[in-house]
Amino acid sequence: MRIGLLLATAFLVLPVLGCGENIPSVPDAVVSGHRDRLLLTAEPEDLVTVLDIRESLKEPREVALVGTIGGMKNPWTNGKAQFVLADPTAPPPGEAEHECTNPGCKFCAAKKKKDDPIYAVAVVEFVDAAGKILPIDARRLFDLKADQTVVVRGQARVNEVGCMVVQADGIYVRR
Repeated sequence: MRIGLLLATAFLVLPVLGCGENIPSVPDAVVSGHRDRLLLTAEPEDLVTVLDIRESLKEPREVALVGTIGGMKNPWTNGKAQFVLADPTAPPPGEAEHECTNPGCKFCAAKKKKDDPIYAVAVVEFVDAAGKILPIDARRLFDLKADQTVVVRGQARVNEVGCMVVQADGIYVRR
């Protein structure tokens, strides 16, 4: 259990830290073209959260996932169009305990089922035609900040280490 937790945490943290790699410079026109293609002008319908679909996600499927950018102290992958999206009910990073009095709290119910820090988050990635993550920092691409609420539309799956990954084809930023 502990080794699995360490592997899962490493899977989330290493891409976010960027491992000291060189970040390529991307021309503004290229950034603008990707932004125009990916930025949604209206919020999709039939929204779900990470915890809404986590248990039932056995095969990849299309979703419109709402959440908060965060779930860890640094939810960004430097120089890549990738970030961590937390379930809206998940406590902020660093909060020792999630205390609530709501008997219907999705986060508390999920925590009782599975004591796993990656259970209430998803890695969101935006890719090019070849399936490679865009080499543009998501903050620059969409003018994003930590703790913002966004809706991502795309193909969700659970990877080999148990982390939910959404290969997104659209994002709506709540402002």
